[in-house]
Amino acid sequence: MEELADRIYRFIGKYAKVSPAYDGTNEKYTNPDVRSMLECADMLKKGLNPKDCFSSWFCSGGYQPKRSKEGKAEHDELIKEINQMSNFMTLADIKSDSERAKKIPELSSSLVGVKFIFSESELPEKIEKLNGYRYCQALMKARHGAHVLLDAEGISCPAAAAAFGFKPLPEGLKTGKGLVGFGIVKEEGTGKTMYEGMTILPKGKLNALYLFPLETANVEPDVVVVEDETEKLMWFALANLNIKGGQRIESSTAILQAACVDATLIPYIQQKFNISMGCYGCRDATDVGPNETVLGFPFKDFEAIVQSLEFLNQKAIPNSRGKNALAILKRKEAEEISKNDTFKN
Repeated sequence: MEELADRIYRFIGKYAKVSPAYDGTNEKYTNPDVRSMLECADMLKKGLNPKDCFSSWFCSGGYQPKRSKEGKAEHDELIKEINQMSNFMTLADIKSDSERAKKIPELSSSLVGVKFIFSESELPEKIEKLNGYRYCQALMKARHGAHVLLDAEGISCPAAAAAFGFKPLPEGLKTGKGLVGFGIVKEEGTGKTMYEGMTILPKGKLNALYLFPLETANVEPDVVVVEDETEKLMWFALANLNIKGGQRIESSTAILQAACVDATLIPYIQQKFNISMGCYGCRDATDVGPNETVLGFPFKDFEAIVQSLEFLNQKAIPNSRGKNALAILKRKEAEEISKNDTFKN
């Protein structure tokens, strides 16, 4: 967003006509087309999605030289990019949809937005920077209301650190010996294969991870992660099936690194919905319950998933939770018992 904002500012500085009344203390640009572009750039600079930009190279005479082919081409490309972004969700939309996505399946905690930060200049200010935390523990804090940052210095889980490209995977884990020591696998080769199949980011590429409750988002996330009871997560899976035309969900998991790889990196890198059964580490290190698990999906699908949840809530969710079929079965069984009761007949 900032890069696009800076390009707009440079374009305006190069081609926009300065107001004849400008004296250094008043508005420099008063042309409505130029003002529209400036408003969009200001919103992008704040991390907000812009409104549609109504600017024309020719119509209002706000740009010069009017016959510049390069200027018109750059103008039209910027307008195209702005208007593409304007179709994205606003922060208010994200917050509103997050509250609905939490309310419909009756989640006990927040959906979590995860932002991958690759440049130090993108780091948000005044956000708690964790130290000595596993990724799954950072996720736990976020789903209970905290905005947190986790980087190479602060992450304590060596497997997650390797997956995010913060640090190399320790030799003991790479060979599978560590998993034998934990009692997770019997053979080192099994553990070795599990790590070899791990989805990872290139080493040194990622600066930090920003995790936050989605209903208090101040930036658009890359991935949405949900932890809760399996029945509640089932509705998210069914919502995803609806938006994908019924394509079966093919999830990937090694019952290892459920939060960091299964629910975060796979949705981010492969841009797909992925659900996990949890893992030894997150069940040991966080408050995730024995009847709970975790899933993740790319943020680009969030709005459609919420709309699908609302559709499911019209009939499927209340009917399923009402257990009407079970009630009918119990009545039939009760009637059968009563019919065969020798003391009554």
